[in-house]
Amino acid sequence: MKTTLLIGNNAYACIKHDAGNMDILLAPGKSASASLCETAREWREKAARLLRNADIADQAAIDLNWRQDKI
Repeated sequence: MKTTLLIGNNAYACIKHDAGNMDILLAPGKSASASLCETAREWREKAARLLRNADIADQAAIDLNWRQDKI
């Protein structure tokens, strides 16, 4: 992995990794490291919410199939 900073009107962390490249907008007023850690935390929280929602959707599909079988 290689990380570089691109600073212009906005600051970005430009990350090259085995699966490709990604650019992450950095929060103003924070160090690059602190901003990246905050972004990672926010993404993990969002991923956890999405996984919970996916579990609910799966359960709803099972419930609907069960109900249809009973009609």
